[in-house]
Amino acid sequence: MKPVGDIKREQIVEAAIKRFAHFGIAKTTLTEIARDLGISKQTLAYYFSDKTQLFQSALERIAADYIDAVRSSISEADTVARALQKMVKIKRLFFERYFIIVSETDVSDSALSSANPRFKELIRERELAVLYPLFKKGVKSGELRSIDVEKTSDLLLEALYAFARTVLLNGGLPDEAAFKEAYANQKDLVSVFYEGIKNKSVN
Repeated sequence: MKPVGDIKREQIVEAAIKRFAHFGIAKTTLTEIARDLGISKQTLAYYFSDKTQLFQSALERIAADYIDAVRSSISEADTVARALQKMVKIKRLFFERYFIIVSETDVSDSALSSANPRFKELIRERELAVLYPLFKKGVKSGELRSIDVEKTSDLLLEALYAFARTVLLNGGLPDEAAFKEAYANQKDLVSVFYEGIKNKSVN
């Protein structure tokens, strides 16, 4: 077994995410995560007292990684239209990769239901923090017409979430076709949405 000093909190979270994403939280034990890392369960408990605490940390890491990926991708876009399409692509990649985890946070009677609202709130807050400046920049540059940035951002996210919920409500693990269809619908939605906010007087 490795001593406590050799195991970092981040490594435990990474190992937990791999387990949660593949098996789900209900079928994952702290003993299994400790074994993956070559440490004792007692050593793991030094950092995380229970599975709920570890799961919350895993959700926070996923949210941070997702937003970092969105920011990085959007920074490469030269228009709001392209930025939104890039954002949707990143959403699809993370949604598919962490579907089991996302689906479990969507179950209201989950043993971890108290952590679920915070995860969704965290994702939404960070997405809005990306969209607000993106839309403001678009208005300032003349690419977009004058809009209520906050309301527009809220509406877009609600519409995108609606497509994600249709996949979640179908139950079970979706196949590749289901993910592709949801992604295609979100791409089309963003295109139509953009048409409604772009400055028609600028070609």
